[in-house]
Amino acid sequence: MKKYFIFFVEKFTLFIGLFAIAPFIIISAYNHPMSDDFCLTNTAREIGSWNMQWDLYFTWTGRYFSTFLISFNPLVFDFYNGYKLIPIALLILTILSIYKLIDELYVKGSFAEKASLSFFFVFIFIFQIPDIRQGFYWLSGATTYQVANILTILLITSIIKIVRTGKAFHKFMSFVLVFCIIGCNETSMLLTDFLLLLVISYLFYIKFPIRFFLMLLVFSVFFSFLVYLAPGNVIREAYFPQSHNFVSAVFLFFPLFR
Repeated sequence: MKKYFIFFVEKFTLFIGLFAIAPFIIISAYNHPMSDDFCLTNTAREIGSWNMQWDLYFTWTGRYFSTFLISFNPLVFDFYNGYKLIPIALLILTILSIYKLIDELYVKGSFAEKASLSFFFVFIFIFQIPDIRQGFYWLSGATTYQVANILTILLITSIIKIVRTGKAFHKFMSFVLVFCIIGCNETSMLLTDFLLLLVISYLFYIKFPIRFFLMLLVFSVFFSFLVYLAPGNVIREAYFPQSHNFVSAVFLFFPLFR
């Protein structure tokens, strides 16, 4: 009897998770481009998607991976309905990335348990995100931040796998993930550098070999400088008078934790 009760609870919880996420998938049908989506798509059409990478790096931003994704977005190829599929893809990838991490941490759990936990964390994330429109439904915002969030979760999973198994595939993927995360946005860039520094410190403390992670950190720092030193950043900063105002940044930072 207990076995059937547990089975029912697991399936019911999984159903509730799917039911909770469903509305966010359904409203994707009403998603439309706005502001930067048009500007960047038009640039990609005029000068070509590959030339756009070079142009933006020298005139606007060093975020090479997010600009790469935007320059090959569905609108560039006149696939308007493809724009509506982007938030669906991001929601699914967010769920899958969290599932992979839970699967690595909670090895003995059943599929239903892991899936239910994944839906739960995604549901909590959606309802605490400051603006879900910019997080999932606005292409320019989603490719800059939510893609980075997904990749960061996968990087953490990859690091755990490397420590446990040391397989070459996971090591290779960690380099790919770091490269992509660094090129999404500066916040994720700094978090990635700090994460790797924490991992190295902990592994050094427990006397675990850190040579590979030192290489990964050097790789991460190199591309961080590539982003930071992009000529386009200077041009972009001119549009924001408060740039590099440390005191103002501190006062804006702490209210976020209320």
